[in-house]
Amino acid sequence: MRRWLTLVVLSGCASGTSSNAPIDSNGGSIDAPGQLDASQLDAAPNVDAAPNVDAAPPIDAPPLAPDACVPMVTELLGNPNFDNAAITPWTEIRYDSTIPLIDTAANLGFAAQTPTKYTWLGGYEALLDDAPDYVYQNIVIPPLTSQIVVTGYMAIGTSDTFPNSDAGLLGFLFPNAPSTPPIIIVSKTNSDAASFSMWTPFAQTIVTPLSGQTLRFQMESHNDFIDATSFLFDSVSVKATHGCP
Repeated sequence: MRRWLTLVVLSGCASGTSSNAPIDSNGGSIDAPGQLDASQLDAAPNVDAAPNVDAAPPIDAPPLAPDACVPMVTELLGNPNFDNAAITPWTEIRYDSTIPLIDTAANLGFAAQTPTKYTWLGGYEALLDDAPDYVYQNIVIPPLTSQIVVTGYMAIGTSDTFPNSDAGLLGFLFPNAPSTPPIIIVSKTNSDAASFSMWTPFAQTIVTPLSGQTLRFQMESHNDFIDATSFLFDSVSVKATHGCP
C-alpha cells in the first residue's frame, strides 16, 4: 500500500533581548583638615610619643558558603534524531507491516530535518475505521528531576479535506500505571496541515513531579478510510534537569 505526502513551505521566527541596569555605589570623601598659620604660633612643645597600642585583633573572615548544587541536564532518548543505525531503541507497531516507520529520506522522498532518517506515520486509507501507527521507547526519569523539556520537529501532509478526521500525537504514557492519564505534548489533525506543511518546531516544559518513574515516549497516527494524512517527526528530544534537591 503506497503512501503520499504534499507539503507547502511556511516559516517564522522570534527574538528577544534583555539588559541589567547598573547599580550606583554608596560612600563619599571626607574634607581635608584646615591648615594652621605657623607665624602666629609659638613653637609647639615636645610631646612624648604615644605609648605603643596593641594592634587590633584580626577579625575572622565569614565562613564560606557551601558549594552550590549544579544541576545536570541529560538527554533521556536513545537515537533521538533516528539517524544512528547502531542505536535502535525505538519500537515500531505498523498498520502495514511491509512499510518501515523509520526510514531514510531517500526512500521516503521528503528531506529530513536532520539527515538522513525520520519517522513517517500514517499516509494510509484505512480498510476499516482506523489505520494506526506507533513508534515509542521507554525511559526512566532520573531522581531529583525538576523539569523535563520536550522538543522536536513535525510536518503534516494530507489529501483529506474532511475536518479533523486523521490525527497525529506525541506524548508520554505510563506503562506501569496504565490508568494514569497520558501527558500530551503534540496533538494535530489533517486540519493543521496548512500550518505544519514543512518541518515546524514544537517545545514544551513539564514540571510535574515524575522522578524515578518509567514513561513511554510515543508518537502515533490514526487515519480513517477516506483519503490519507501523513504525520512526520524528526530531531525529537527529551531532556531532564536533575540532581539538586
